[in-house]
Amino acid sequence: MGLIGLKCDNIGDLDNGTVRAMIDNALAKLIADIEDRAIDHPGSQGDGKSRKLTIEIGFHPDPARKTIYIDTQVKSSTPAYRSNMTQAEIDARKSGGVMHFGMMFRDDSSRVDQPTLNDYVDGEVPG
Repeated sequence: MGLIGLKCDNIGDLDNGTVRAMIDNALAKLIADIEDRAIDHPGSQGDGKSRKLTIEIGFHPDPARKTIYIDTQVKSSTPAYRSNMTQAEIDARKSGGVMHFGMMFRDDSSRVDQPTLNDYVDGEVPG
């Protein structure tokens, strides 16, 4: 293939098509994240946040100004993952005359004071 002028239509052809693959890969990840978290699904509400795809093209001339080196970076950004709230209680204990503080939470419930099925014995909640 001979020399061709760099235009918007052929940016993907840079680095023997690697740039096209980089863009397609970043788009696929964004689309998967949108399908997973941005769209309402039964039992979950979408986050409604935007995603971004940035294509940065750097042009670096050599000192003689006869050649330009082109590099490309493709970046995508998705909203941070965030968990649901977990309730914890402050646990303050005195040991050897020193106060020790910690947090206690149930690993099987979002509320520390909420009984679970494992707490029920013969239909009664242990007290």
